[in-house]
Amino acid sequence: MSGTDLTTRCPFKGEASYWDVRADGPTAENAVWAYPDPLTPASWLRGYKAVSWDAMEAWYDEDDQVFGHLRDPFHRVDVRAASGRVRVLLDGHVLADSTPAKVLSETGLPNRYYLPREDVQAGLLRSETSQVCPYKGTSSYWSTRTQTDIAWSYEELLDDAARVARHISFADSASVEVS
Repeated sequence: MSGTDLTTRCPFKGEASYWDVRADGPTAENAVWAYPDPLTPASWLRGYKAVSWDAMEAWYDEDDQVFGHLRDPFHRVDVRAASGRVRVLLDGHVLADSTPAKVLSETGLPNRYYLPREDVQAGLLRSETSQVCPYKGTSSYWSTRTQTDIAWSYEELLDDAARVARHISFADSASVEVS
């Protein structure tokens, strides 16, 4: 690491200094920052440095590559079979209707129903949106003609969410009925 001339100021933490990082490849410019003399409310930052996630080519937790961000070992994802019929409606139109749906429970988030793709009635169109969840995997989004990114599915699943493979979940703007 080598220091750079870049500094920024945060009204809550103080003045940050930056460093470049190079390890067997291109230099990641200003990829590391720290508050060498933090303001009193942020004094706990003294001696710590932060690394820009996007500036690095890859992240690892031991020998496993990590995507999205590091996983919290106290965060859970549980998937189980839904006990009833699940219908998803948008503006009064049925988007999906299923009896073998799944319920995904994730720490700190509301339960989500995932329905098999073959039970999705409406012609959803794949959008260009994609996100990485460090607990479930990489998602692809789906839209209708009137609603962008109303649904998502996980194409590259991690172990905890494997049971929702080939299933689609819907945003809160769609109405979910369970009977």
